[in-house]
Amino acid sequence: MEFTDQSAGKLLFSQAEQLANDLAARLRQVPGVTEAAPTGDIRRALEIVETVELLVAAPDPAPVHALLNAAPGLRADVRRSGPWAWVGAAVEGGVGIVVRVVAPADFVNQLFLTTGNEAHLGAALPNAAPPAPRTLRQWAKREAFASEEALYEKAGLQYIVPELRENLGEIELAAEQKIPQLLQDSDLRGSLHNHSTYSDGNHSLRQMATFLRDAGYEYLG
Repeated sequence: MEFTDQSAGKLLFSQAEQLANDLAARLRQVPGVTEAAPTGDIRRALEIVETVELLVAAPDPAPVHALLNAAPGLRADVRRSGPWAWVGAAVEGGVGIVVRVVAPADFVNQLFLTTGNEAHLGAALPNAAPPAPRTLRQWAKREAFASEEALYEKAGLQYIVPELRENLGEIELAAEQKIPQLLQDSDLRGSLHNHSTYSDGNHSLRQMATFLRDAGYEYLG
């Protein structure tokens, strides 16, 4: 019971990512929308997500609100919503949902500002010298950028992928051009710690082995 209470309104990353991607795909079909993307905790790939955040580029937020208000499975919070932000929750599970609408010209900067945590955005830049901005947030507020890569370059940093934007030493590494390459799915060679029908799994050892072999993996552990 305690675990259930603590998990209320939260989703595993895989669940939140699916919900966000589904919403983004629907939002891209709205007339006037030029881009829609997950941001916040989902873009940083946190294991547990409490709020599903999306950023939408459109000159008029009204059609976005109309779609979300009519979408099955969503519940709007009118008091917390505003002209450029739809706030609500998923009916099933209760996870919070925030959809912000920005002008297309502001999309890149706002995607950046809504992705990194506050500590990352406000961290002092090692090589900043007056009158240049002293933080990444100040750079994003100062001028419009065509890409996040361009913003980091202007700040004198190697590009930092969203998953690392937590102010856990990545700023210092980026200043020295030492950000490591993150592991990709293509780096995986097999699967470990699998549960089969011998215990509480849903598939037999043969089924799992066949799936991995056909997918190009080398071992099942």
